[in-house]
Amino acid sequence: INGSGPVSAEIYGPLDNVKFDFVVDWNNFSVVDLNFGKIKSEFRLSLKDLQLDIIKLNGVFNQSVFSADGKLNFGDKSGLDIKIDFSKTNFTDAKKMYALIFKNIKLPVEPEFNFSTSYSVKGGFEVGNLKIEGKIKGSDLKIFNEEADRLSLGFNLQNSLLTFKDVKIHKSRGEINAGVTVNLTNNYTELEGNLQGLRLRDFNFYRKLNIEYDGDLIIDFDGNGTSENFSSRFKTKLNNPFIENIPASPSSAIIYLNADELAVSANLLSGKIKTDSAINFKTRQLNFKSLIDTDDMREILGVWAGHNISEKSISGKIKAQVNSQFNIDTLVMSKFYLNFNQFVIKKGEINLNVDPRHNYVSIEDGIVKSWDLRFFDKNDYFISKAKNLQNGGIAFDQDFSLKTSLLEFLSNSIDKAVGVIKGSNQLVVDKKVGFTRFEIKGIKNSLKIKNVPGTVTELEYNIAKRAEVFEITKFSGNYGEGEFKASGTVVFDDIYPTVNIDYRIDRSTIPLFKRSTILASSIGTITGTDLPYKLNGKISLLYGELLDDPSDFTKENKVSLESFKKYLPQKNSAEKKGYINLNVLFDTVNPILLKNNLAEVYAKGSGQLNGDILDPEINARIEVIPTVSKFKFKGHDFLLNQGFVEVRDRGKARVSDLKFTGLAKINDFDVKLDISGSIEKSNINLSSEPPLAQEDLVSLLTLGVTSDMSKNLEASDRKSVTTVGIGTLLVDQLKINEDLNSTLGLNLSVLPEFKEDETSLISGKSAVSETGTSKLKTATKIKIKKQINKLIDVSVSSTVGGSIEQTQEMNVNFNINKNFSIEGVYEVKPSEEENTNTPNSVGADLKYRRSF
Repeated sequence: INGSGPVSAEIYGPLDNVKFDFVVDWNNFSVVDLNFGKIKSEFRLSLKDLQLDIIKLNGVFNQSVFSADGKLNFGDKSGLDIKIDFSKTNFTDAKKMYALIFKNIKLPVEPEFNFSTSYSVKGGFEVGNLKIEGKIKGSDLKIFNEEADRLSLGFNLQNSLLTFKDVKIHKSRGEINAGVTVNLTNNYTELEGNLQGLRLRDFNFYRKLNIEYDGDLIIDFDGNGTSENFSSRFKTKLNNPFIENIPASPSSAIIYLNADELAVSANLLSGKIKTDSAINFKTRQLNFKSLIDTDDMREILGVWAGHNISEKSISGKIKAQVNSQFNIDTLVMSKFYLNFNQFVIKKGEINLNVDPRHNYVSIEDGIVKSWDLRFFDKNDYFISKAKNLQNGGIAFDQDFSLKTSLLEFLSNSIDKAVGVIKGSNQLVVDKKVGFTRFEIKGIKNSLKIKNVPGTVTELEYNIAKRAEVFEITKFSGNYGEGEFKASGTVVFDDIYPTVNIDYRIDRSTIPLFKRSTILASSIGTITGTDLPYKLNGKISLLYGELLDDPSDFTKENKVSLESFKKYLPQKNSAEKKGYINLNVLFDTVNPILLKNNLAEVYAKGSGQLNGDILDPEINARIEVIPTVSKFKFKGHDFLLNQGFVEVRDRGKARVSDLKFTGLAKINDFDVKLDISGSIEKSNINLSSEPPLAQEDLVSLLTLGVTSDMSKNLEASDRKSVTTVGIGTLLVDQLKINEDLNSTLGLNLSVLPEFKEDETSLISGKSAVSETGTSKLKTATKIKIKKQINKLIDVSVSSTVGGSIEQTQEMNVNFNINKNFSIEGVYEVKPSEEENTNTPNSVGADLKYRRSF
């Protein structure tokens, strides 16, 4: 027993049976290679029988918290009988605490997980005499860079045989069941289990490959042996496979693994691809054989880019064999055979074939016997040749000129590609593998990238190797009628290159949503050593028109999973890697116009975009330009004197604040509009001068009259006003104005028209005259307005129905400047003579406007 720290003791009893009652607070406490860290305990030691009774013990070991009770006997009946409860611990702590057990166990990989456990320890102080039994409930398992949500198991140690039974590991929607037995005297291990309910893409390593082929994975496995000579077998099947939700062909494989060799025999895509491979861990040699024979090119290409499987214009055939042997450390090939019996890919203008006279490769004992491959598509070609070097290495020379549209086969991110890619290179495989010569050019390329608005056109580039660096000597093109340029370096020192690129975009028009665009310029850098690369930059918004419905770009709470997390598996840390992560600032140089059936707002703002380029987090504040911005409701314009929207993204949740105040002149009332809250849930407050009750304000906005005015209308007129109110509300809600404006440049309004009845003036102050005529008459006024140019707008209106006589009116407004305008009015009323209209009034007004 070891430990250090303060102790208080009570010693009592006769000399032949002295007892010690201890209260201790010790550090580094251990009992025969069982380490317990810092403990606080009460225990009793009896000298007569040399027994230690643990009355109460609480301890902390690194991140582990535990309690224990029991007894230890060091006399004739030596041994332990202890119960231990861990409310919180982890595997790393457990290995250190139970050094007595783990010193004889050699694990091929160290797992990490947190768990709670309760177990009993009985028997002698030697491993062979110990008996341990308990259960574990764990979470956050990590092994081979894979994670699992939770695990559970029972364990038992008896007669030096350590057994883990009922092992259950839950990952995503699947489960791994296993049982393990370890003999601690000779480290002989037996293993068996199965995996079911998981898909290939549930595994991090597979997602990193960016392969589109997926399905239900079933594995049965077993193994036995010592850590020096452990053999195992994995029988795998992929059932219900699919590529982009389209059924695909199933696959199966058998994997054999021991201390010296890993062997894989696979039957992929229902035998379209057959492979046999083996890696010898001692000689570091890889032997690989494969046969591919299929005329279903859509499925083969769909594995790499999912959209290919549904592209019916793709056709072709491939029949080829490969047999190779090389060192996995140096990649030096001792044997390599490749023969393309057939190779054809067709899609649109692409018709790529292998030349039957140049379709064979042979390397024997490291000597190139024949290396002559040629693929052609009319004037396009790909040529590969190889030769031996004096130092024993091999130089591979490639020259090509190919259609850029071939990229559509290789990437899910490219919807359309046009142009030509030309290049040449020399790859040398020696003690090191690298390019001694490399150049690639893009000529008049165009690219449509998935989920990125607009198209890149006139793309031309030149990338060449200078010493150890790949230098971008030219990279330019057009995007949204604006020019962009880039320059920099790329160093291939790993599976992902080190990138350091500067870019500049000048006056690019970027389409957004359905009808909106922005004109922007940007400068920045793209850097990094691994996916995703970091784009740091600044965007200047020179001009913009947001003409879509607000619902298209105000998505509140992008995804809110907080309420459902307890029902869902936790997100894995290693998701499929994106290509670009943004850290971009933006601001407006000139106001942006937001115009739809609800508003005509000029705004300025600034903000920041962070995260994946296809789904970034947005943090921004947008402020309206007062006095020229307005909200529109049923023909009333609320001129805004204040307004802002603030958006803050945090992970998958979006939070927003908004505040708008505006004023409208409706009849003889100044109505003030105040909107505050969030985009999703805003509060609208109305007030007026002179003051009106809320009931009257709503009536004034929707029907054009207050409730007391409507009492002075006859029943038929009141019905007409209500009908018109509903009609114009439907015009707004159904976006009729929006469609008319987008197609014809017209703005339609349907409003009630009121006129005081002159015959009722003799009736005094009563609401209704003695003759039954009303004080107010009403009709429906239909008005169509068109903006001819920036200086002139024309409107035509007509009153129909109701009790007011029918009139037609045309207004022409000429805006001389921002202060002066001339308004011409032409009004026609029906004459008493049938079928004859005579103008009742023609006039013009000079208007002066000043803002302050």
